[in-house]
Amino acid sequence: MYLCVYNSLGYYPYLYRFVGPPVRLLAKSKFGRFFVDNTLLAFYHMIHVLKSPYPTTWQGSRSFFYDYIITPTAHFLSKSVVLDWASAEGLALVDYSPKVGNSHAFVFEKT
Repeated sequence: MYLCVYNSLGYYPYLYRFVGPPVRLLAKSKFGRFFVDNTLLAFYHMIHVLKSPYPTTWQGSRSFFYDYIITPTAHFLSKSVVLDWASAEGLALVDYSPKVGNSHAFVFEKT
């Protein structure tokens, strides 16, 4: 089984927990969504274009922004929490990648 979850380490949990709530609240209204799309999302897109080694589209930036900030619920799990869960389910760790964007990835097999 391949499992990729948001990592509890790094900047993203703080961004989601502290910047996210007012942005999510703002995005609930038509005017707020217009404001978010034309200021915060536009800024995010500009940064994404400058940082990404790959071609970046507005829709791609919008998808990432909405996934990272607007999504109503996100959970950030440490490696130990995932390994404890896997062990309780009879899964053995086969491979681990500590950095896949804002996530970490696990490959398990049933024991």
